[in-house]
Amino acid sequence: MGVILLLVLTITVDWTIRLIVVNSKLSGTDSFQATMEHCYGRSPSGLCKLTSDISPDHIVNRQPTSAFGGMLAFCIIIGDTIPHVMSAVFPSLSDVPFLWLLTNRRAVIIIFILGVSYPLSLYRDIAKVWERTVHAEYFIIDQGQLAKASSLALLSMLVILISLVTQGATVPSELRGAVKGSLWTNPGVFQAIGVISFAFVCHHNSLLIYGSLRKPTMDRFARVTHYSTVVSMVACLTMATAGFLTFGDKTKGNVLNNFPTANVVVNIARL
Repeated sequence: MGVILLLVLTITVDWTIRLIVVNSKLSGTDSFQATMEHCYGRSPSGLCKLTSDISPDHIVNRQPTSAFGGMLAFCIIIGDTIPHVMSAVFPSLSDVPFLWLLTNRRAVIIIFILGVSYPLSLYRDIAKVWERTVHAEYFIIDQGQLAKASSLALLSMLVILISLVTQGATVPSELRGAVKGSLWTNPGVFQAIGVISFAFVCHHNSLLIYGSLRKPTMDRFARVTHYSTVVSMVACLTMATAGFLTFGDKTKGNVLNNFPTANVVVNIARL
């Protein structure tokens, strides 16, 4: 069921991403919020505005509902990553007064929220930051730097996948679980829908990406969307299959946490 569900959601996400641009072109607007207002008026589109930000130029930066989920994911990833890496680099750190907090998951999450996320949210003039961000984004796009950043993200994903596949064979038997059930049919469908759907969330960037194309046409955007969703699907399928076949019923939500803390290759993947 998980494999079939991943295929269905990939096709659905591919279609809905392109549908946003189609609706925008038909309505003569350049943002999701403006499209809603054009089609339904100001009152029905108010709900959309409560869950989305509009820049002065009506360019969508990000939706707070999606951003909230992203912030939670950031906290979870930080909590799953930093303690393992710190324990591997400094084995005796857990015995050092105060610094032992860097090896505690909850403490690390609190430290990064209070020391990084919260101070950034206190910026007094966020509008100027937004304006500079918008102009910087278009400047980066014009200079081709966005492609380099995307390439770095793709390279990082490949490092994680290669680490998972290659290091799975070295995992001690006591860390492996029983491979029960089938790769195709397993319970937990609704949980899987939420996880996979969130992993594919990028709709709020659809119009920005469409506008960043050198020659923005629907055919070109469709090609970019097809490539992106297929690559994402293959990555998710590879990680899920490798993790399940290696750890079976002991597979954790973050499969990297199944590996020993001292595994150097996996620690590189965590970073």
